Amino acid sequence: MTAIAIRKAKPTDQGFVATRWIHALREEPLRVDQVLDRKRVTVLIAHPLADEHRILGFICFEHHPSAVIVHAVYVRRAEDMRRGLADRLVGAAAIGRDVPLVSTSSVGQPWEHAWKATHMELSEFLDPTGANAPASRHVERAGHSGRG
Repeated sequence: MTAIAIRKAKPTDQGFVATRWIHALREEPLRVDQVLDRKRVTVLIAHPLADEHRILGFICFEHHPSAVIVHAVYVRRAEDMRRGLADRLVGAAAIGRDVPLVSTSSVGQPWEHAWKATHMELSEFLDPTGANAPASRHVERAGHSGRG
């Protein structure tokens, strides 16, 4: 297997991230734009160590005091998924965080079970009347205190 590195996304990566998120993960374009425009959002890119422009996958997430909110995890090739690239991306987002993971992805993904993530609809998360409260409410409702 090729050595893989993970880096923060660059502005030139946003088109790839948005397109793959909309098509492969079946999310509405407006919601993807809303998430990518949030100040708290971080996108990490997985790529071969020797070629940072060849994107193998990405994770879009944000840290909140009560949870790490994972909006999207995408891995380009099934072979890389089987080799644990999604788990590696989730680990990179959650590292040093002893808080629950909440997934807002519209597509159930294998990493959700492995990381004991709870689920919240992206539309609920983006509800402007709740500001940042929906994530906290959802984690509290789930009674989930950590990934264990």
